[in-house]
Amino acid sequence: MTPLGPVLVLLAQAPATPLPAEGEPIRYQAEQGTSDGHGEVLHLLGKAELRTETARIQADRIDYDQRTQIVTASGHCYAVSGLSGAVADGLTLDLDANWLKLENGRFFLKADVPPQVLLQTTTPEQLLATGRTTLAARAERVERVDKGHLKVQGLDFTPCDCNPLDPHWSIKATAADVYPGDRAWLFLPVIYVYGVPILPLPVLDVPLKPQKTGLLVTTPAHSSQNGWQVTQPVYFALASNWDLTVAPGYTWGSGVPPVPNAAVLGVMGPSLDTEVRWVASRETRGDIELFLLDDRLPIRDSRALSYYAQTPGSTQVTSTDRGLRGSLNGGVVQALGGAWSARLDLNLVSDAALVKDTTTDVTQQANQYLRSSLQVSRRTEDSLLTFLVTARQDTAWGGFSILENNTWPYPLKGLNAHQDNSPLSDLSNPPVTAYDAAYPYGGWNRGQWLRGPATLQNLPTIRLDLPSRALTEHLSWSFSADFTRLAPFQGHSGDEGVDGLYKINTYPDSPPLVLAGREFATGNPCTPNPTTLGNTCQYVDNLTQGDRQWQPGEREARLRLDLVPRLTGNFSVGDWLRIRPSLWIRQDLYLGEVNTQTDQRGYAVADVLVSSEVSRTFDNGLRHAIQPSLQFRAIPGQWGAVPGFQPTAPNQPVENRFYDEIDGAIFQAPLYQGVLRLGQTLSRRTGAVMQELLRLDLAQEFDFETANGLADTVVSLRGGYAPFSAGLTLRYDNQRHAPGLWAVYAGYATPRFSTTIRFDQLFVPVQFFDRDVGVYPNAQNLTGLVVSGADLARFGGGGNMRQGIDQLVGSPVPANFRVGQRQSAITLDARLNLAFGLGLTYSGTLYPAATWTVRNPDGTLAASPPYAVPVLTPGVGVARNVVQPPATGSYSLLGQQNFGISFAPACNCWRLDIIGRLPPPVGQYVPDPRNPGAYIPSTFNWRFPDLIFLLTIQSFGTFGAS
Repeated sequence: MTPLGPVLVLLAQAPATPLPAEGEPIRYQAEQGTSDGHGEVLHLLGKAELRTETARIQADRIDYDQRTQIVTASGHCYAVSGLSGAVADGLTLDLDANWLKLENGRFFLKADVPPQVLLQTTTPEQLLATGRTTLAARAERVERVDKGHLKVQGLDFTPCDCNPLDPHWSIKATAADVYPGDRAWLFLPVIYVYGVPILPLPVLDVPLKPQKTGLLVTTPAHSSQNGWQVTQPVYFALASNWDLTVAPGYTWGSGVPPVPNAAVLGVMGPSLDTEVRWVASRETRGDIELFLLDDRLPIRDSRALSYYAQTPGSTQVTSTDRGLRGSLNGGVVQALGGAWSARLDLNLVSDAALVKDTTTDVTQQANQYLRSSLQVSRRTEDSLLTFLVTARQDTAWGGFSILENNTWPYPLKGLNAHQDNSPLSDLSNPPVTAYDAAYPYGGWNRGQWLRGPATLQNLPTIRLDLPSRALTEHLSWSFSADFTRLAPFQGHSGDEGVDGLYKINTYPDSPPLVLAGREFATGNPCTPNPTTLGNTCQYVDNLTQGDRQWQPGEREARLRLDLVPRLTGNFSVGDWLRIRPSLWIRQDLYLGEVNTQTDQRGYAVADVLVSSEVSRTFDNGLRHAIQPSLQFRAIPGQWGAVPGFQPTAPNQPVENRFYDEIDGAIFQAPLYQGVLRLGQTLSRRTGAVMQELLRLDLAQEFDFETANGLADTVVSLRGGYAPFSAGLTLRYDNQRHAPGLWAVYAGYATPRFSTTIRFDQLFVPVQFFDRDVGVYPNAQNLTGLVVSGADLARFGGGGNMRQGIDQLVGSPVPANFRVGQRQSAITLDARLNLAFGLGLTYSGTLYPAATWTVRNPDGTLAASPPYAVPVLTPGVGVARNVVQPPATGSYSLLGQQNFGISFAPACNCWRLDIIGRLPPPVGQYVPDPRNPGAYIPSTFNWRFPDLIFLLTIQSFGTFGAS
């Protein structure tokens, strides 16, 4: 007898799905059963059922004609076979011809459930709740052409885990060719959302397996920086655990014609994005992405990115394109066996400007470094051995190539294309009488190689950690050893120039590398004087920066061995007092690679922590705890010093001894510090979870080397009772007698809606703020007492931001850094999910009363020169002269705004996202309506937002198999 297996094989009957064997007997039951006179037609009435070992049909009435092999069911029809099921008002099945008709019915394919379990279901509700629905469909007629091939007419289906009886969206097609377990071709399909036709298509290829080679969703995007961008991904299912996505694309550019000296970021041209992924296990997996771009915009000076090159003797931009650019990103985790493992993290770009050119996200654009690393480690219960190579690519300066093949397209006689070839202002023939905007560097750096900073790398680091192990009942010891080579990829020098400070001379009056030069207007020699910068006296460097050779004043590549043995105690007085003393030594040994000079620095650290806790649990489940603690740390002094030039050395305005956090573990010794803390918590247990309702932390930090012995006073209060949460933090600097930072936030969160608003205020010293602004050349000038940029960050905000790894509290703000600004930020985040699948998100920042300042090297206010700035007008990107702004000022600044609109009407099986970003206004200058021809700072300048459109559909090949 022909089996009932074909009942529901439609659309992806898995090859492993069991079907009734040929000749398998059919059993039946009903409240009433009759047959015709010859017993060839069976009529079952009332809870009728036909079944085999692997399939079952039940309905109010079932008629089975054994001559024609046709089963007709009506009234509450319910059927299962293998991993398929159907619910209908009526159905007709031809067991011999292998075709099926449904009347007002829907069938679906299940997964993540054994067929035997599915066979035990007896109601549509049970069927819906069992396993996962991978496909729900409705059809007028289903016909089996041959093994593994079905023809369907009048198809209406939803390919996801939704309520198959009431889907929010579906695809309707006049006909379909279905290859179960592989794919389905739909002819004249139309996508419907809530019964409304949205997208008609001529043909559609739908995968019926987890991985299927095919096209993915076309991704359009638009930004004011790059114009329209379109990519078309193609997915390749290489194996069950390997896949490849290739996405060719094109970027049309901003549409602003390149003009000489325009300050513009962006790209234009074809691109190819290739990503390969594999997963063998949790310990062996990888994801590598290679992005290539043929950038057809004109070449720029790699030092500043602000100027297109102008052909000499012409007003036209050079025709030389930037050419091939790209990035390599991803990560690989590999288990090697024998407790060994490896990890590779890649984050490389062909040139430092690629991130700024291809994204408008200010956070990514402001990233100072891209970090790549290779780590091989062996972890056991009592040791960890790590071999690490780390590469940092500096992206803070210009657009320098990683291959150092930067060119400036003015190859003149005697100069190389990789050098600054600006022809103006030959110092051998003064005087100079004009400044030509076509050559923004004015020849003052003529002959200098176009090279970026020689960033110091860890090449390599070998680290051994022996974790804490017991000596006695109350004593334990641990040990760590770290050997690191700190050096650039090429040479043995940080190549900052003889002043030890890397900078880009973007104008003829930029800060000097050496104090020598000529007056710009007359060509007469200048008297070296660091306070006479400006348009009166110019300086030229001696090309020590970028020559890839070490000179005194630059950071020398060096080897370092860091040894830290530690002894820790653990004592208690009853159940109410714990005492944890510890003693460790940090000993560092150094060897310079140029001078082969050896140095050492070491110190001993004594620390003791005394803590307690008093708590009480009430009958209603509330628990109140008080946790006082007192900690004291002493570093009586140090022997030796970290090598490097001191701040008072010749041509050394900054101190460049500290290369990383180990070198800067303490800023100075002796050091005697302490912290007195008092914490209180109110919590409640709900089941196995302890929910913290309220927490108050008070702390007084001490630095006994200061005049009053006080550091920061800290108050932190936070709490939450669903759906509300709030908190505040205050750090008061007792040396400046002013807040170092304070922040307050409030939040509300439910499944449908959540929002958080936060206010932060941070003290930023004038010198620190000015150095990082970078708008005016004078902003990079620092006093002779300033430390390096890495240490400079310690002098802003609260004491915890100035804290070295061996310090208990941060070092005091130096006296000459105590004048600064309070920088504030108001941040709002919100999310809204509506019942019908619409989601809205927003995040944005406002900087009220943001301040800026221009100062001379001695700290006095300087009048800023009237430089050209980009102006937001119809000619966006064109530099215009503006009125000379005051030397200091403030105005509200609108930061980056992000928003998203999503629509996912059915079980998240498909989702449409529109992601928008409104970058901060460029320049934020607008025409002054009261003074024609002049420009004034603007609080808010509207720009058309950047947009990305994403359509994601699960298990739906042409539109996104994964």
